[in-house]
Amino acid sequence: MSRITDREAFEMIQRNAAALTNAGKGLEGIGRLLGADESEHHLSDDDRSSLAYAVAALGSMIYAAANEAWGYAAPDRDEWT
Repeated sequence: MSRITDREAFEMIQRNAAALTNAGKGLEGIGRLLGADESEHHLSDDDRSSLAYAVAALGSMIYAAANEAWGYAAPDRDEWT
């Protein structure tokens, strides 16, 4: 993989920042539904199933964003560490 350019780095950071922002907001909502807001929520089996799929999708999004960032950073790691 070639060394990153400023434009490539900027675009990668934008993509990953958007993905992580969306994942963070989604996880906040899931946390509230699961009781982090200290109120009781009555979740149906369908609600629980939907939450499980949402968590899996958010995990996949975060994993992909992190791998992309590491892929860009790897060629320059020796220079910066």
